Amino acid sequence: MVRAAALTAGLAALLMGCTKTPRDEVLAEGGEGGTAVAGSTSVAETGGSTTAGSSSGGEDGLDSSSGSTGVDACECAPGTDLVYVVSDDGELWSFDPATSAFELVGPLGCGGFAPFSMAVDRTGRAWFLLLDDIPFAVVAKGLFTVPLDDPSDCQAVAYTEGLFGVFGMSFVDRPPPAACEDLYVHSYSGDGPFAEGPGLGMMGQLDEDGALQVVGSTNFDGAELAGTSEGRLFSVAGTDPIKIVEYDRDTIEELSQLALPGIEKTSASAMAYWGGDFYVFVEAGSPACPACLEKRCPDELAACEADPDCGPVLDCLLASGGQGAPGCEGDIVGPGGPLRDCMVTQCVDECSANDVVSRVIHVDHDDSDGGGQAATVVEPFAPMRIVGAGSSTCVPVFVP
Repeated sequence: MVRAAALTAGLAALLMGCTKTPRDEVLAEGGEGGTAVAGSTSVAETGGSTTAGSSSGGEDGLDSSSGSTGVDACECAPGTDLVYVVSDDGELWSFDPATSAFELVGPLGCGGFAPFSMAVDRTGRAWFLLLDDIPFAVVAKGLFTVPLDDPSDCQAVAYTEGLFGVFGMSFVDRPPPAACEDLYVHSYSGDGPFAEGPGLGMMGQLDEDGALQVVGSTNFDGAELAGTSEGRLFSVAGTDPIKIVEYDRDTIEELSQLALPGIEKTSASAMAYWGGDFYVFVEAGSPACPACLEKRCPDELAACEADPDCGPVLDCLLASGGQGAPGCEGDIVGPGGPLRDCMVTQCVDECSANDVVSRVIHVDHDDSDGGGQAATVVEPFAPMRIVGAGSSTCVPVFVP
């Protein structure tokens, strides 16, 4: 596996004001600085020392107690109040939950490697776990970061993976006066779809020496993570259906679990936190496919829609172009079988797996809309297939 030189975490961050978070408010009231730890994107406001993952002086001539602009890196860089996603072809996009609008930022300049997961830090950098392009294998290439405003500027992060080969990740704030935030990761075996069961997974943290250390065990093999400025740690994980799980960040004790009925893990899934809620990204199929099925397979589609057991099969067919995804390969019992046969003969081009995109689901986790913790599709067809998503701890914890 390729492990290049360590990244200086404060590079290219123009640390100007953005959305205030609980941490910002505490620091503004006189919170003291501390020592930077691995995975953090800052060093102390006063007298802190630098360690792995933080800015340092030397050849680059950077101030050892701040980011590249000399401003404390606990502040929020421009753009860190949005959600960011990465497509399967390596493009970075922003997503504004207030308007459900996507905007292309640009392609990653990290070579021809497949993005697996991502996170966003306070200094305005997106972090990616990239995989080697080896057929039928899941092999971690390593961690890389890019500035949110220039994804072509890709830099490698030197780290020791320990027991973590492939993982989901997110930054989570630490209470003042400690270092700003830590990078948390969740293990994935790489063996087929995500799974759940006692002790199947591990939660880890990047330590001060740049090594991924186990913090505790979880009941999930594979998960995507999200962290907040309040120090809360969440994952989306599991199957039948997927679940949003909150953990104690220090002990990895499971604090709560919210099942999302009707939402299944697809081959590409991701999540991000914003405004007290979550945005889940799962495959939606090709935008042209439903219209083709209605026109050329009306009877088969109607029979499937009338059968409650056919709903997951239909979702799988749409997400996979009719073949190649768990649950809709081989023989299909019931009306899903004739629908797939019609799809692959009458709508093979319109439903091609090559044209699969993602849909965006808003989960009202804090019940701010007054309808319970409801899940609602806010964008049925995103402009890309999303394989990773992340939001910094600078995003609002309440809807502005």
